[in-house]
Amino acid sequence: MTFWRDKYEFDNLGLRIEGNIWDLNFKLLDDRDQLIAEIKKELFHLTSTYSVTVLEDAYADLVISLCVAIDYVEMLESQSH
Repeated sequence: MTFWRDKYEFDNLGLRIEGNIWDLNFKLLDDRDQLIAEIKKELFHLTSTYSVTVLEDAYADLVISLCVAIDYVEMLESQSH
């Protein structure tokens, strides 16, 4: 178990997201640990802004969907505090 790290797994897709919750950087990896995409939240913006690098074009739509989902979860968590 790692401290201060989030890990989300998608069993049916063979993918997982790993990232550091403090610097808001996430990586999408396949079941062979190959990097599919990098997602970095940019700070100092009035709205949520992400820098997204997709290394596998076939996953582009999924990566954007994951950005939306991560942002939504963060919003829900911030509202609960």
